[in-house]
Amino acid sequence: GGTKAKSAEAEAPAGFTAHLRHIHRLNVRTYGSLPEVFEEFLKSGCEIFRLPSGLIHRTSADGKDTVASWNLPPGFTLDVSALVNAADIGCYLGAPILVDGALYGRLSFFSYSGPPRRFSSEEREMVELMGRGLGRVILEHQIRAQSGLSARLEKDRTNVLDMLVANRPIREIMLHLLKMIERQSPDARGAVILFDPGGSTHVFAPNLDASYRRLAAKIDPSSLAFRHSPLFTSVRSEPDLASVLPKEIHPGLLEEIGLGAAISAPIVSESNRPFGLILLHYSKGTQPRAEDRSVLTMASRAAALAIEQQKLAKQLALQLQNDPMTGLLN
Repeated sequence: GGTKAKSAEAEAPAGFTAHLRHIHRLNVRTYGSLPEVFEEFLKSGCEIFRLPSGLIHRTSADGKDTVASWNLPPGFTLDVSALVNAADIGCYLGAPILVDGALYGRLSFFSYSGPPRRFSSEEREMVELMGRGLGRVILEHQIRAQSGLSARLEKDRTNVLDMLVANRPIREIMLHLLKMIERQSPDARGAVILFDPGGSTHVFAPNLDASYRRLAAKIDPSSLAFRHSPLFTSVRSEPDLASVLPKEIHPGLLEEIGLGAAISAPIVSESNRPFGLILLHYSKGTQPRAEDRSVLTMASRAAALAIEQQKLAKQLALQLQNDPMTGLLN
C-alpha cells in the first residue's frame, strides 16, 4: 500500500509539469486567427482538467455573449446561475481573462453530469495560468491586427492621392474611401452623402440597403451649418442622418433597419461651403472607437479635396473652351 501511495505522489508532479509545458506551448504558438486561439485553449483545457465542456464568455451591454465554446451540452444556454450551480457541485473550473489589464471575459471548464469533483490547488493554478496566457495571446493578436490595419490605411491613403492626381471620377473615389473606413472598422458600414448645386442629393452606401439610401436622399442641405476649422468640425457636435432628416420622417426608421450608433464628419470646402457628410453606422449594441473617428476625419478631408479638385478641373476646361472676355467658344 505504501509503495502505491509513493508512486501516486511521484506521478502527480510529473503530470503537473507536463500540463505546464502544454500551457506554455499554447502561449508561444503562432495562430492564424482568434477563433483558432480559442479552440486550442478550450480543447486543451478540457483534456488537462478532464472536463467535457469549455466556454469563453464576455459581459456585454445586453447580457452574456458566448465568444467561443467546446463541446457544450445539447440545449445549453448561457446562464450565470447555471455556472454557479455547477461550481457548487464541484464541476466548474474557471479564471478571468485580462487583456492589457482590462477584463476581456472568462475562461470556464465544466460538467453538468457525473459525480461531483473537487479540484486540486495545482489545477486551480493551471486554469489561472491559462486565463493569463490567453489574455496575452489575445493582446498580441490585437497588436498584430492593428499593425496590419495601419499598413493597409497608409496604402489606401496613397491610392486616394493617386486617384486624385489621375482625376478619377468622384463616385470611384468615394467608394474607395468607404472601403477604406470599413476595412478599419469591420463592424460598421459607411455612407457618403453629397449635395449637388442643382439641388439633388447623391448617396454612396454600397453596404447599406435601399431603404437607407432613400432616407439619406431626403436630407435638406440647408439643415447643415458648418464652421471653418482645421478639423472640419461642425456647429453640431456630431451631425448624423437622424439629426438632419426632415422632421416629418419617423425618427425610429434607422433603428428599424438595424442601425444603432453613428458617427460622422462633415465634408466642407475651404470656403466653408458644405459638400455633404461621411458617416459610419454601427449595428445595435456596438459602440464607436476613438480610432474610427480619426479615420473618418481623414476620409472627409480626402473627399473634400477630391470634390474641390474636380470643380477646379471643370472650371479650367471651361476657360480653355471659351473666351474669357466674350464667353464665346474659342
